[in-house]
Amino acid sequence: MLYKNLFPNVLIQGATPSLLKGIRSRVMTVLWLENAPWDAHLDLILVSSQKMQSINHLTRGLCKPTDALTFSEVNETNQTINEILFSSTKRACTGNDDAQAPSPALLYTHAMKPDPLQARRAIRDELVDLGTIYFCVEYIWHRTMRRPQKNLPLELYLEAALVHALLHVLGYTHETDEALWRMIRREKCLGYHLRSLQRKYPLDMPRFDAIEYMKAISHG
Repeated sequence: MLYKNLFPNVLIQGATPSLLKGIRSRVMTVLWLENAPWDAHLDLILVSSQKMQSINHLTRGLCKPTDALTFSEVNETNQTINEILFSSTKRACTGNDDAQAPSPALLYTHAMKPDPLQARRAIRDELVDLGTIYFCVEYIWHRTMRRPQKNLPLELYLEAALVHALLHVLGYTHETDEALWRMIRREKCLGYHLRSLQRKYPLDMPRFDAIEYMKAISHG
């Protein structure tokens, strides 16, 4: 598959072999579609519900687990610059607001103009460190099993939570209504694209094997 090993500095920890394949293929695809630099650094760490609760309490003051937490310095400005600096072709998804991106000239201050190469390198150094995602398959599993009528099916929930977390480290937010709807549109677009690829290339983008993972952690 085209996007299979494009990002060598993406590290996924804690997944069982089968689940790792499903997660990695989707992470690579989303990063490629979002024009992430090839040398982007990202840690995606699968944690138990107990550890997720500890992280959530420490960082947000909420004493309960959640599906995903992201920690990154990337913001919306960086995400716009990322689109300009690293986009080489029009991606398959529509509705990515490319037409609204400002001119590259507007993103450089007068102080940067004497040495645009140095400014470009400084921006790249900031962009390549996407940060860390903590992802809790156990929480998603129990939530879908206990209240199936109020949640997405397991596989769709796993994919939606993963895409949502990836968009956060890439600079998307939902702090305003406009930003929220922009993020929702992008999530829908990426979800559609991922499911299309999964049907077309089931060996390259396998289904999430959460059962193997849950068995492994229960015996661990």
